Amino acid sequence: MNGEAMVNVSEFFSDELKYYRQSDVRELLKVTESKKVISFGGGLPDFSMFPFKEAMRVLEDSLMINFQKAMQYAPTKGISQLIDALRDLMKIELGVEGREYDDMIILTGSQQGLDLVARALINPGDIIIVEKPTYLAALNSFRPRKPVIYGVSQDSDGMNTNELEILLRELNSQGKRVKFLYTVPSNHNPAGTTLSEERRKHLYELSIQYDFLIFEDDPYNLIMFEDKPVKPIKSLDQSGRVIYMSTLSKILSPGLRIGWIMADKRLVEAIELIKQVADLHTSTLSQFIAIEWIKRKIYKDFLSSSIPVYRKKRDTMLAMLEENFSSEGSWTKPKGGLFLLLTLNGQVNTRDLLKVAMKRGVVFVPGEAFYHDGSGKNTMRLNFSYPTEKEIVTGMRILKEAYLEFIHSGFTH
Repeated sequence: MNGEAMVNVSEFFSDELKYYRQSDVRELLKVTESKKVISFGGGLPDFSMFPFKEAMRVLEDSLMINFQKAMQYAPTKGISQLIDALRDLMKIELGVEGREYDDMIILTGSQQGLDLVARALINPGDIIIVEKPTYLAALNSFRPRKPVIYGVSQDSDGMNTNELEILLRELNSQGKRVKFLYTVPSNHNPAGTTLSEERRKHLYELSIQYDFLIFEDDPYNLIMFEDKPVKPIKSLDQSGRVIYMSTLSKILSPGLRIGWIMADKRLVEAIELIKQVADLHTSTLSQFIAIEWIKRKIYKDFLSSSIPVYRKKRDTMLAMLEENFSSEGSWTKPKGGLFLLLTLNGQVNTRDLLKVAMKRGVVFVPGEAFYHDGSGKNTMRLNFSYPTEKEIVTGMRILKEAYLEFIHSGFTH
């Protein structure tokens, strides 16, 4: 180094950087990679049921034909064959048909969609509404744009739209306008709730009455255990108010990093401009793989084999919660998806409880990260899709032991 002093690069950081926060989930994934733990923390699909042989055979057949194209640049909006395939998927599986004013853009995962929509829509001081709790990566994407965030509570039927109506009326009386409402209406992350059809209609009616957009994040709709998927709010859209976003991460592969947005053409054009600067386009190779896997219905094979397993794992976790936490708290009972939310009685801080649980080899995500206002300190998100049934049984008993140790220690951890 010739005696030259190291520069303090942090002095050069932008002011915006302070609004970015480490994701609790990403930090936990680092822990689970480096140690042998039972993880209720991530949102990982269980790939033990994935039809690998069929998926590889499809790729061998198709990429021989398209490999040269797959190695090239692609349009920022995405490859037209993939857009067509996703339109067909939405029509067949979810009952959503794009209207004449709608367009679609392919994303590098729905995480990118959160960032691009935030950049396209949010000015400092704009009002946005989220559920309590909400998806933590959405909060992390919105905060750097400096909005004013309001929250609406949930119950077993999802977001309480009567409470939402009261909030909207109050804001309107103060001359304040909401820019958009962000929602995960089906098999919510982290709450595990599903917004009822009645409330979906009520929400859409409120968006018209109070003139705001709905940002519908819908990655879990096809992972339903008891009922058929509930039609997305987008199916009600007659005026371009609903920004629909989904991903292949939960029904095919998170490693593909393929998501999409269907929205008003003018918004898609704006998002396309920002995406050009962000990453030019989503991986061409991933898009060609996705085209073939959708065309050959690989996602249906995966869902048909994984849903019964997920259902059984959910039932096991619910039974273990009843066995171990019936007097200590309450929890949601998801109809599908990958998660449920455990709320502990009293003033238990689950961030501190996590330290005790990790020493015993169990991890979860403290619920505070999912609340825009820092509440929910006595909650935790539990994932049931990735651990085995045996791990769920063992892990929940260990979690109870950690909880008892934490309580008896007088909250000193």
